[in-house]
Amino acid sequence: MRERSGYPLPHVNAETISIGNELLFGDICDTHAQTLGRFLSSHGFVHARHTNVRDDVEEIAQAIREALARVNTLICVGGLGPTHDDLTREGIALALNEEIVNDPGVEHELKARYAARNRQWNPLLEKMTMRPKSALAILNPVGSAPALAIAIDDKCLIALPGPKEEFESLLFGRISQLLASRRPSHIVTRILRVVGVPESNLEIRLGDLMKSQNPTVAPYVGKMEVRLRVTASGASNEVAERLAGETVEAICDLLGDDVFSTSDQDLAEVVVSLLKHQKKTLGVGESCTGGMLGARITSVPGSSDVFEGGFITYSNEMKAREVSVARYDLSKFGAVSDPVARQMAEGVRRVLNVDFGIGITGIAGPDGGTPEKPVGLVYIALASEEGTEVQELRLSGDRDLIRYRATQLSLDLLRRRLLS
Repeated sequence: MRERSGYPLPHVNAETISIGNELLFGDICDTHAQTLGRFLSSHGFVHARHTNVRDDVEEIAQAIREALARVNTLICVGGLGPTHDDLTREGIALALNEEIVNDPGVEHELKARYAARNRQWNPLLEKMTMRPKSALAILNPVGSAPALAIAIDDKCLIALPGPKEEFESLLFGRISQLLASRRPSHIVTRILRVVGVPESNLEIRLGDLMKSQNPTVAPYVGKMEVRLRVTASGASNEVAERLAGETVEAICDLLGDDVFSTSDQDLAEVVVSLLKHQKKTLGVGESCTGGMLGARITSVPGSSDVFEGGFITYSNEMKAREVSVARYDLSKFGAVSDPVARQMAEGVRRVLNVDFGIGITGIAGPDGGTPEKPVGLVYIALASEEGTEVQELRLSGDRDLIRYRATQLSLDLLRRRLLS
C-alpha cells in the first residue's frame, strides 16, 4: 500500500462534563457521553475526557476550570433549567469570575412563546433568561432553556440543556455550525465489522495498518464481533474520503470474508440482504436461544421476503413433534448434541420448505451444565441442498450473552455459505 499523505490526525482536544445528581446516583444513564464522543470525533476533535459532576456550584466551577486548563473546547450538559438545582449558569460564572445578567432578547422570546401556547409565565422561569455576562445565549428550538456559548481567548465553552430532544437538536444544529470553524481538518470515518476473529489476532493480521497515524485504525470489541473504526483526515473532504477508502480496501484484502460489513450494518441485515439478492429463503429451529435468532432476523425491514418463520422447540417433545428429531437420538445423545442440531436444521428446512434451515441447541446456563456438557456448550447447524454443517461451540458469558453469541455465529455460518 502506498505511503499515506494528507494532514496528520488532529490534536485538538475537547472535554465534556455532564452535570446532575441523577447521573451520579444512577437514576438515569448518561447517554449524552456517548453522543458527545461520536459528535466530537466526527468533527475532528480528540475527546480526551468526560466528567460527571453533581449539582453543586463550587464543584461545577472547579470542573470547568480544570477542563479549560487542559483543552480548548469544553461542552457541558445539564443544569440549565429553571429549578433551584439547575446551577450550571452559576458554576460557569464562578469559574470565569463573571456576573450573571439578564438577556432581554431571550426573555422577550420566551415570554412570547409562553403566551402563544396560552401558558402562564411565572417568576421561576426568569432563571432561564439569565446568562454569564460574556455568554451568547442560543435559543432552544424544541424547549425553553437556551444553550450558552462563551469564547475565552482561544478557548470555547458551550453549555447545553439536558433533555435528550433539546440537547440533540442544539448539538447537531447551531453547535455543530459553531464548532465547524474550529475544526482542524476534514474528517471521514468508516466502520468495518468483523466476526470470528479475536482482537489480538486482528492486530497481527493487520500489521502496520494498526500503527498508521492517518488514517488511524481503532478496534472496538463487541458481542462476538470487532468493530474497526477507520478515521482519516485531509485538507478537503475528497482527500479524507480517498485515504479512508484506501485503508478500508486494504483491510478487506487482509481479512477477506471475516469482514461482514463496511457500512456499519448488523450481521442480520447483511444476511437478509444476501438472501434477497440470491432469492433464497430461511427457517429456524431454536432451543436455547428461545426465539432470539428469529427476532434478530425479523428486526430487519423487508425480512418477510426471505424469512418463512421458525420453531421454538425448547422441550424434547417439541423437538420431536415439530421438527421431527428422532426420539431415539434425543434419548441416546441428549438434546444438546450434534445429531439433534443437525435434525433440527433439516427438519425446519423440510417442514417450512425453505432453502436454508438453521438449528440451535445448547446450555445457556447458569444451571444445567455437567462436566461432559458444560454451560456454554452449543451446537449450531445449517442445512441446505448442499448438505448439513454442524459446529460445536464453547461459549462464555452470562445467559443472555451465550444466547446472543450463538445467534451471531449461526448468522455468520449462513453468511459464509451464501458467499461461497
